Amino acid sequence: MLAMVLVAVGLLACQPTKNGKGAKENTTVADDVKAGKAKADDAKANVAGGEGIVSKLEETAAIDMSTLVGANNAFALEILRETQSEGNVFYSPYSIVTALSMTAIGARAETARQMWKTLKLAGKAKNLEALVEQWQGGLKTADDSPAQLKIANALWIEQGYSVLEAFKQTLKVHFGANAQNAAFGADPEGERKRINQWVAGQTNDLIRDLLPKGVIMPTTKLVLVNALYFKAEWRKHFGGKTFKDDFRLADGTAMETDFMYKKHRTSYYEDEVLQAIRKDYVGEQAMVILLPKDVAGLAKVEASLDGKRWQAINDGLKAEVTKITLPKFKMRTHLSLKSILSAWMPDAFSFGLADFSGMTGNKDLAISAVEHAAFVAVDTKGTEAAAATAVAMAVRSLPMRPNREPKVFKADHPFIFAIVDKPTGTILCLGRYVKPSL
Repeated sequence: MLAMVLVAVGLLACQPTKNGKGAKENTTVADDVKAGKAKADDAKANVAGGEGIVSKLEETAAIDMSTLVGANNAFALEILRETQSEGNVFYSPYSIVTALSMTAIGARAETARQMWKTLKLAGKAKNLEALVEQWQGGLKTADDSPAQLKIANALWIEQGYSVLEAFKQTLKVHFGANAQNAAFGADPEGERKRINQWVAGQTNDLIRDLLPKGVIMPTTKLVLVNALYFKAEWRKHFGGKTFKDDFRLADGTAMETDFMYKKHRTSYYEDEVLQAIRKDYVGEQAMVILLPKDVAGLAKVEASLDGKRWQAINDGLKAEVTKITLPKFKMRTHLSLKSILSAWMPDAFSFGLADFSGMTGNKDLAISAVEHAAFVAVDTKGTEAAAATAVAMAVRSLPMRPNREPKVFKADHPFIFAIVDKPTGTILCLGRYVKPSL
């Protein structure tokens, strides 16, 4: 079983005043426009903006699902390169992209341009909200599905802090994120625990401490959260028993760990640098594993792995009888993404430069933290996790080709693994396994 939990969260805070408290509570959009102008009716405002917003909403041409998925996958691979020093790592690009997209919808001007560029899009597409809703709806599975993918979004707002009704409606209608009141100013630690409890409930109790102490501050005004839970069995289980063998590290040393083995027909790819397989779950998801041919070749593979290369590998997968050896493992990751993201979208983190007036009609907010937590466990039966999955579907079996030697895929040295949605090609989760856990 593979278990994984992935959660992303974005926090927005007001700039502290000299007395150390948050800035004055926001007023409605109508209070900030010129005297004599009629009060704006937020409930009737366009979900993308609304009358009275300080900064103009800029939209680009409509995009299709393949463009959105391609952007997600390119973002996924860039995060992988930025976390090379982390060693073993596991995260959900889909979860991070969703949390950042909810935030970016409220961004305007240069802040918005930087955020959408970070998300590998030309800008906020005219049909983005509807397309994201379609994307999320297609990934989620029915309650009685043999594979489970649950996706939950939520928004917490400081009690008494005014947020545009249009923004809240956009998140509710297209992301399924209901707004909840919070008392960040009066009880930041209590609210941190409450949000962590909500996340635990959405992730089958696999992620309990998404928000570390100190992340929620008295100046925090909004917290946007995406949580995903995934559980599925392999379409073809590994053998019931594991065996001990050496996992070879990049530095030439070895560590003994538990391995799984299965010989069966699967999707296989090979070139001069790497081997790849796609091992299916019972639903519409699969695990794709990229194994460098050189024991110390993972860094080289990662350096060349962009969206086009990823797509070429997946397009090149062909059915082959394959002897698969894979370690049994668990992995837990917590990433504080502010340092990575602030290099790509600096204005969003900078008071005085950040423009999230699409949320409030004012420019008093900036992102204070972006936290991501993930857990994955891979065993002989399949995968469980709080992060990503899709609908169950059978795959047509292909006829056996006679007199062909089986391919050998022995993942006994560092490799990359991803959980993907087969119908769309979405990278739901991505990881790097470089050494067994002690």
